[in-house]
Amino acid sequence: AAAVANSLPRSLAGVCGVWLAPLSQEESLPQTTPIDSKRLAEDTAARIAAQLGDEFIVMLLAPWVGDAAGQHDHQEAGESQQLPLPRGVFAPSPSMDMGDDELYSVLVQQLMDECHERSVVVITTFESIEERTIGRRLYSLLMEAAPTAVLVLLLAPPGESEEDMELLTARHDALLAIGCEHAVVNPSTDPELLRAALGTARLVAELHGR
Repeated sequence: AAAVANSLPRSLAGVCGVWLAPLSQEESLPQTTPIDSKRLAEDTAARIAAQLGDEFIVMLLAPWVGDAAGQHDHQEAGESQQLPLPRGVFAPSPSMDMGDDELYSVLVQQLMDECHERSVVVITTFESIEERTIGRRLYSLLMEAAPTAVLVLLLAPPGESEEDMELLTARHDALLAIGCEHAVVNPSTDPELLRAALGTARLVAELHGR
């Protein structure tokens, strides 16, 4: 992780425990709007569940929308599909009372019942109040319950402008506030590179006793 951090611009070094190089031009993230953020998080969750589900199980910090996920892969021009929550992905219910602690415990237990020693990957942009509220309640429960590492994948704009850095720093600071010590940021969509990145994050978490 230190070697990765040392290769970053000075403004980025030390922002996250684990940092991946920005995405290639073909993989560049869109400027985030609410629907883009949900699409980004849900596409990433579905990809991990489908390609890396033997090692990782996924928790989202926002309710599953489904009509935003995977549209570039699953629709013809002008069509809209509502995709179900993929197997291996867990998310709060849209009707869930965000103030009901019991519902968070139930959600975590449902994930644990399917975990089978896999590492938990929490995927978030940490952009909305909703995500931060849910994350604050879910993260500590996951850390207590998970049999292996809990990894956080932070999706954020890939640019290096001052505005991008301020945005990333603010989101990372919000993650620190809920107890997250390490994050994987904007990983490649290549399955093997993604597996390697999550594996590195898991190693870092284990070395820190998390």
